[in-house]
Amino acid sequence: AHNGEINTIRANSRAVRDVERALGVSRVLMPNGSDSAQLDRTAELLASKLAKGGLPEALRRMIPPVWRSEDVPLRQRRFYEADQRLLGTLGSWDGPAAVVASDGSRVVGMLDRMGLRPLRWVELQSGRVIVASEVGPVPFAGEEVVRSGQLEPGGMIVADLEAGELVPPEQATDWVLERADPQLAFGSLATTELVPLP
Repeated sequence: AHNGEINTIRANSRAVRDVERALGVSRVLMPNGSDSAQLDRTAELLASKLAKGGLPEALRRMIPPVWRSEDVPLRQRRFYEADQRLLGTLGSWDGPAAVVASDGSRVVGMLDRMGLRPLRWVELQSGRVIVASEVGPVPFAGEEVVRSGQLEPGGMIVADLEAGELVPPEQATDWVLERADPQLAFGSLATTELVPLP
């Protein structure tokens, strides 16, 4: 589900067709499907064919944050550089959009890099996690809150249902990278030092 719209859907759709040919699959996209449907189908494709880390990795690849900054850790920048080379426009689904998705084992909430839609999260003492674009979709008492927050632009939160773990936004990308196939995640960038030309 997502709140907003995917404004890059045409370019993303062309990129999906290129990936279909490369992987020997077909009919990933739904004829006349909505932007939500196309995002969902593409995430399924990446999670099953390219992302060892499953849905969280697939969505992190598809909806990266702003990463061309010295403020972003080098390992993360390398991941996004390699991803851009691997996926091209398939790895840039831009909204404005807030996305919440689940594969039955994990729930992922994330904002696109513009961050123009709200996405809030709350962890309760019962272990329940609520991720929503609005305040108050599920009633609970304030004293039940363990921690809460609102995602920043490009932010991501992961609830690992199998492990019973909530991965907060400041740890989510590193959590995804720990589960990714290093060769696919970083390619030759894992051992190559990039030197800017003058």
